[in-house]
Amino acid sequence: MSATKYTHVLFDLDGTLLDSAMDITHALNHLRKVRDLPPLSYEAVRPIVSLGSPVLLKLAINKTVGDENYESYRQEFFKAYERYILDHSEFFPGTIDLLDQLETQNVKWGIVTNKITSLTKTILKSVNLLDRAGTIVCSDTTAHKKPHPEPMLYACKKIGCKPQDTIYIGDAEHDVAAAHAAGMPAAVVTYGYIPEDGVKPEEWGAEFIFPTVKELTEFLC
Repeated sequence: MSATKYTHVLFDLDGTLLDSAMDITHALNHLRKVRDLPPLSYEAVRPIVSLGSPVLLKLAINKTVGDENYESYRQEFFKAYERYILDHSEFFPGTIDLLDQLETQNVKWGIVTNKITSLTKTILKSVNLLDRAGTIVCSDTTAHKKPHPEPMLYACKKIGCKPQDTIYIGDAEHDVAAAHAAGMPAAVVTYGYIPEDGVKPEEWGAEFIFPTVKELTEFLC
């Protein structure tokens, strides 16, 4: 299938464009340190980074949505993450070049992420992408977040595209679910946080799977 079918491209952020696992590990270990808990290993955190703060907080301090004062724990995590957010995070090799190529070909691109707006903008500003994205939709932009279709449809409205003419690139099962719920095709990238054992992206129903940034770039550009 020719990539020219897609007039717009939407990306997930963590695990798709951005490798933020080390900084998130430091943030979680800050929460554990103040509670006299031993640190988590980077290897324990990396596979779940794309699953969002509820999963991360469950791992780090055994707090889940619905627990008393859960929102305060969530804000504590965000505050800790903000301390480390630019220490080690970097875009996966080749992803900035991919965005450059899309722009050269006049293909509009945007980001739909479950990261909150303040943290997302801090990262994108640091690499001069904040003003280049056609749209940036975060977990607090709309009433719902992925896997609900609302963020996807909101992004399409902001960037001026039809869902069926847009492809969403992500690295988690909820990315595929959100894209399909919005009526757009989905692609999964496996070069980020998806563990080699126990997780089967081919069962998520995505139209495409790309093991490398190079293969993704060749498809889109």
